[in-house]
Amino acid sequence: MKKHDLMPHNGHGYFREKPCSSVVSDSYSFVYHEHVYSYSDRDLIGFGVNAVSSIRNHVVTNTSGREAYIKAIDNEIIPFSISKHSDIMDMVKPLLLRLPYHGEVEKCLANYEYLPPEFTSKFKSLIDCGLIEETPAKYKLTKEVWDWYTNIMYYLMPQSEKNHISKFIYSELDKPGKSIVMDELVYE
Repeated sequence: MKKHDLMPHNGHGYFREKPCSSVVSDSYSFVYHEHVYSYSDRDLIGFGVNAVSSIRNHVVTNTSGREAYIKAIDNEIIPFSISKHSDIMDMVKPLLLRLPYHGEVEKCLANYEYLPPEFTSKFKSLIDCGLIEETPAKYKLTKEVWDWYTNIMYYLMPQSEKNHISKFIYSELDKPGKSIVMDELVYE
């Protein structure tokens, strides 16, 4: 992508500009993702198909099917699901979501001093391994880790959330037509 003058601007989007030393482009930002993957003191209300709202300890997700969403709205029904999470998930949001997704976090907004030792020890190990750079004002992903940012997210995730993800994956695999083959699980 870089040899075609495309720089990442978040976890899955690219922006045309000359490659630079930054991991993520500063020239463009998808504003919605700036809020979804934001700091813990910011709430977000989303509207429309598959929109996400993030409000202290809760995530509200509108249904993802466009036709089902429109039909429900036409019948004066708002199709959504609500999930509740612990306080710690809001506290780790800047380092667990924003940093891997946007490449950097303002240290003064990272809540580091309030995070549990389980999280901070893992985070420090990423700094010690050279995967995260610590400057006086920011934490930044290094280029070496950018392609693996989802692994960083999983590694830092509190065990209770890993358990929820595993439960969800197993429930999805019980549905007809869904499977994971060994080749998708094993990296050589």
